[in-house]
Amino acid sequence: MSLTLPVRSLKTFRNRMENGMGKRVGLTLLVLLCCVGLRAFAQTDSDETQVRKLINEFESALARKDIATVGSFVSPHIVVFENGYRNDGWQDFRDNHLIPEFKHAGSQYSTTLIKVDVSPAMAWGYSSMKRVQLQNKNAEPDVWTSYILRKEDGKWKIVALTWSVRRTNE
Repeated sequence: MSLTLPVRSLKTFRNRMENGMGKRVGLTLLVLLCCVGLRAFAQTDSDETQVRKLINEFESALARKDIATVGSFVSPHIVVFENGYRNDGWQDFRDNHLIPEFKHAGSQYSTTLIKVDVSPAMAWGYSSMKRVQLQNKNAEPDVWTSYILRKEDGKWKIVALTWSVRRTNE
């Protein structure tokens, strides 16, 4: 048994299919773009939360003089600048900056993370720190810290760090 349709019916059927498919393809693309956009927004928001948490935990580990935790937040290739001096890499930073500094009398820190800006693979931020030196209660240096972070193997790491210290009352 053969089924034949008039040519006009086939053209009408084909036009309806094309118009319907075009609308469906367009709608599908629109939904897909919205989903990708929302995912990108959610990822950026999640990354910003991760970067803020890392910086706050890094500063907390510094205040506790916890070298192992500090090391977990930095890249092995970190570059650190502080008032004209430079440390290249984690080992140099740890051995020639942190360990000698941590031998000094304790300090109390009050840190405020002021700004964070995040892209998919890089981020930066800066904070202000007030430090009270226990041996000299009147000395309160203002410390500005800037951070550059990069995603390494899916995890945020500090790759560059700058401390600028303005000593007051000394």
